[in-house]
Amino acid sequence: MAVPSFPATVSGAVYKVGGAATWKVGGVDYRQWASNKTFHVGDTITFEYDPHVHNVLRVSHEDYNSCNTTSPVATYVSGNDSIQILGPGHYYYVCGFEGHCRAGQKVDIRVPKVDQPTELSNGPHAESPHGPPSPTHGLARHGPPRSSDTSHFPIHLGPLHYLVFVLLGLSIFLI
Repeated sequence: MAVPSFPATVSGAVYKVGGAATWKVGGVDYRQWASNKTFHVGDTITFEYDPHVHNVLRVSHEDYNSCNTTSPVATYVSGNDSIQILGPGHYYYVCGFEGHCRAGQKVDIRVPKVDQPTELSNGPHAESPHGPPSPTHGLARHGPPRSSDTSHFPIHLGPLHYLVFVLLGLSIFLI
């Protein structure tokens, strides 16, 4: 007997970095902002800022700590950048404008490992900590196109939910 397979699909939450304060120098403690959030695979982080005075660089851990902006993994310059998280790990972002990172305009997005299988689209605004996202159109180099800041409720399917989907699929064939 063939057993149908229903892979768990993750549709994550959307987080605007800095909250209402957005991506800017001063007035925001990005370490504190990120520390009270639990990011998951499938979530999207958005950066809203004035592109004339800010940008977003994804950098290595070492470059994050030293505020080195000379060799970013990816550069975003649209002023409204959305990045979907595809895998667990740390995602380090800084502003590349002179002095901004040292003034605290940097954030570490930590995504813990999960045990359940997930299937995500590999769209142009999806990103994994193991490599840069695919090149896209628009103002961002290696970054996603503009998108709205619409929040979604996270859906995290565990092994029990997955089993329920499989059993429901089997019941359809047995009826």
